[in-house]
Amino acid sequence: MVREIALCIPIYKTDYLAHEFLVNYSKSYLEMGIDIYYYDSTPDDSVKSVIDKWVDNDRIFYLRMDSKLHLSEKVFKIYQGYGLQYEYQYIWLCNDGIRCSKMALETISLQLAENYDFIVLDPLSTSRTDQNIEKNQKVFYSQSEFFDKCLVATRLYGGTILNARTMLAGVDWERYESAYLKQGETMIWHAHMSFYFHRILELETFSAVYLPFRSDGMRISELKADSQWTNGFFFVLCEGLVQTIRELPDCYLNKQTICVRNTEELYFDRLSTLIRAYRRDNRYSLKVFLHYFQVWDWVTSIPRWQLFLAALVPKWTVSAIGAYHKRMGQRKLEKLCRTHSRIILYGAGGCGYVYSDYFKKMGMDYEAFCVTRRKPGKFQYCGHPVYELEELKSNLNNVGFIVAVGGNSTGVVFQNLLALVDRKDIFFEPKFQAEIRYEWAREKRKSR
Repeated sequence: MVREIALCIPIYKTDYLAHEFLVNYSKSYLEMGIDIYYYDSTPDDSVKSVIDKWVDNDRIFYLRMDSKLHLSEKVFKIYQGYGLQYEYQYIWLCNDGIRCSKMALETISLQLAENYDFIVLDPLSTSRTDQNIEKNQKVFYSQSEFFDKCLVATRLYGGTILNARTMLAGVDWERYESAYLKQGETMIWHAHMSFYFHRILELETFSAVYLPFRSDGMRISELKADSQWTNGFFFVLCEGLVQTIRELPDCYLNKQTICVRNTEELYFDRLSTLIRAYRRDNRYSLKVFLHYFQVWDWVTSIPRWQLFLAALVPKWTVSAIGAYHKRMGQRKLEKLCRTHSRIILYGAGGCGYVYSDYFKKMGMDYEAFCVTRRKPGKFQYCGHPVYELEELKSNLNNVGFIVAVGGNSTGVVFQNLLALVDRKDIFFEPKFQAEIRYEWAREKRKSR
């Protein structure tokens, strides 16, 4: 019997992410007819012990993989059907941190009946705050147009669902493995992208659909700190990605422009971001700048002279500025907590989680979370109640709000609150928030 879709999740040393997904999200996936496969390469049984509690229902499966395999090698094995207990119409490759709401899963499910070769899911879309984001859905029949519009989304493990009968049937896997898995570190990191954009040219006909989602539909878990290639960031970006795109067939035009768009949308489009996120840990340095001097115009529109100056900024200076922003923000936060008996965190997502963790470490209390529109069934988060803003409007006496959201929605939330309370009742410090998120992610990396 052919089943509709298998969600295939490579996992390594992240038992907490498996637990979060299985407890809080797996029910919705199973209800939509999605089978779940975990491919575990953790050397010990920490992940296995979590998943084993769920594998007795013939819908959730656990498979062990060699911990020495590169992630791309695991991906190619999955695409060749490794460990699948049934034949499936679609294979959904997904990293361990992607989370979809029931509404997003319903949207995806509707597209499966259309028999597209390729379904692209984009939780990183710059337009995801658009309330009518569905209007940005698009069907493609041209491979070159698909490359132009969807390259960014295909980078993400979790952003691609492949039709097994067209994309994965009759593939010369030996050729692809030889070309992208056995040619050294440069090409292996983006081997899946190389496969996608070569394979679609081999199809007699091609069709794909692009599905962008707001963060309340598809997001990355707040428990996931960084990808596993964080320490080799500039190698993977400046050598791996650039070389991968350069070597794609010539029918794909404007490669350099698309590559710049890709990296700026995902990583850094401002010098301040480069310095704050990468200079402090010495991931970006003068040595890195000089090493990749010839390819900077493939990854960013920031002028080389500015990149040079950023590389000269002393690490201690960046750390000192960060410490200053944190100290000033901490004073304002403590003042808000002293002058208000009720503290509400506006935002029950990744930023809200970081603030909750920060409050716990500092021995500070807050009453609840607040959101503009609550997800169905989400009445608690981090052990605190979650209210919609409308529910709180009737009693705002002595309430202090903390803006705990990120991205494009930050300004919208701030303006919503200003319409209800005075500025003194709102803690809105993006630089402080950036600092505590940075420290939280760093602690997560160290604890692995």
